[in-house]
Amino acid sequence: MDRIIFLISGYKKTGKDTSGREFKSGHFEHHWLIYVAASEAHLEPERFNRLTKSLTSAKLLAFAMPIRQALQARFNLPPDYDWDANKDSAIFEGKLLREHMIAYAQEKRKQDKGYFAKEAFASLLAEGGGSAIVTDFRFPEELYTLSNKAKLITVRLFRAAAVPPMSANPETDTEHQLDNTALDYLLVPAVADFAVCAKFLPVYARYVCVGTI
Repeated sequence: MDRIIFLISGYKKTGKDTSGREFKSGHFEHHWLIYVAASEAHLEPERFNRLTKSLTSAKLLAFAMPIRQALQARFNLPPDYDWDANKDSAIFEGKLLREHMIAYAQEKRKQDKGYFAKEAFASLLAEGGGSAIVTDFRFPEELYTLSNKAKLITVRLFRAAAVPPMSANPETDTEHQLDNTALDYLLVPAVADFAVCAKFLPVYARYVCVGTI
């Protein structure tokens, strides 16, 4: 299976979108320590280096794109609307834009937990196929939905300064759905961040550092 889908996960303000762009460009202004499960360490960092080189031709995708398209039409937003700059400040119909995004996503996931992954894959095929970098991987169901469609590589970004509190309603908490899922790679900016990660996310406690980017 030649197609690779590179799934980036992490809490908000961790740098997922920036990292996605850097993986595609092959130029990293932000540096990370690379951690993997101890059983995989003998394959690194050569495997990771080969992987990153293959991503320069990949397409950047976001599972949230259908959400933005729906709300863009609903609120008559311009094509160049800056979602990242406005989703926590712009108010429509008495709610923050982020709240509308969450409500729309919850509605679709109630109908089909794999809805957004299916839409992203359909978009990839519509653009000619190939590999992709997804910068908003948040749910285990997204992994299951894509598992037979491509070779999946999963990456968790972790910054100790960007750990959000647990929601009062775990079922609707989009930040912590993958906390108990060990992904292929863990990237942290410093050893101190790994120490925090190992305590906060025990599934990574036995990961070992195999290099840097």
